[in-house]
Amino acid sequence: MSASQCTGAAYQIRTLDSVIAEGRVQKVLNYVATADWVVALFPRALQMLRLQDLGSAGHDGFDNSRTNPAVIQKEYVRGGHGAALNEVNWDTIARFVLFGESQDFPVSIRSARQSPFVRIPGLVAPLVWLLIATVVVLVYGYILGLPAPEWQRTLLGVSFTWLIWKVVTTV
Repeated sequence: MSASQCTGAAYQIRTLDSVIAEGRVQKVLNYVATADWVVALFPRALQMLRLQDLGSAGHDGFDNSRTNPAVIQKEYVRGGHGAALNEVNWDTIARFVLFGESQDFPVSIRSARQSPFVRIPGLVAPLVWLLIATVVVLVYGYILGLPAPEWQRTLLGVSFTWLIWKVVTTV
C-alpha cells in the first residue's frame, strides 16, 4: 500500500497505472488541497511543459481516480501542501496504511472547493514563472542602472538576492 500526497495528474497516469498493474503499489490515497500553491505553481508548471517527471495531484488530483478503484482521491482538504497531514487526520491515514480502508476525512479540515487564488494561477503556471522571472530581471536591471556608487548597488543587489532567498525558503 502507498499513500501519495503530491504526484501525478495527466502526465503521470501511465506511470501510476503501470506501478499498480505491476503490483508494486496496491492502492494510492491522494488528498487534493484547497490552497496548495507550491504544487499548483511549481510541479504543475513543469508538468505542463513536460520538463520533469513531476505532477500536480496535490492540486489537481489524479485524472484516473474515477476509473481506477486503486486510486482513492479525497477532495478538498483545507490548507496548503501539508494540509492532509493535520493531526486530526492521522487516524484516517493510519487506517489506510494499515488496512487499506478508505474513509471520509474529518469535517474540520474539509472544504467544498479550492481557493480561486491558487486554482486560477495554477491554470497558467508557466506564465506565472515567466512573470516572476521578468520582475526579478527588471529589479536587478534597475539596481544596476542606479546612479549610485558601486558599493551601494552591490549592497542593494545582495539585499534583493537575500530577500528572494527568504521568500523562496520560508513562504
